[in-house]
Amino acid sequence: MFSYAKSDYVADEMVQEVFIKVWQKRESIKPPTFTTFVFTIARNLTYNHLRDAFRRESLKEELWKNVCTQYEPIEATIYFDEYRQIVNRIVDGLPPQKKIIYKLSREEGKSNKEIAGMLGITPKTVKNHLWKIMEVIKFRLRPHLENNL
Repeated sequence: MFSYAKSDYVADEMVQEVFIKVWQKRESIKPPTFTTFVFTIARNLTYNHLRDAFRRESLKEELWKNVCTQYEPIEATIYFDEYRQIVNRIVDGLPPQKKIIYKLSREEGKSNKEIAGMLGITPKTVKNHLWKIMEVIKFRLRPHLENNL
């Protein structure tokens, strides 16, 4: 039983259970079937123990998944809010035209062509400004990401 239970205590408890069941059924046990009876009881107790251990382990895993599932969105929301604040501070420090281009593109969802028409510049210039803005944001955001990972 120890080879299945992997615990002296559990193996001792199962042996004790075997003796209890033998004692309870002592009147109906016939001598030729005694060893088979004892073996069957021991086997069934071992199977029951393994099944219960598996269920407990499955239950622990399921509980852990539920806990992680509940806390991940909360943690992600907190990080997202922090990163958004950092990005907003970075954008506030940009030159005025770059700030306007970023806000029109990322916050208002305007296309490069629409922004170019509004500001009197070419779409290629808008694209170049956005590329440079994103490089600045990535560079300044990197230390914050590294600290949290």
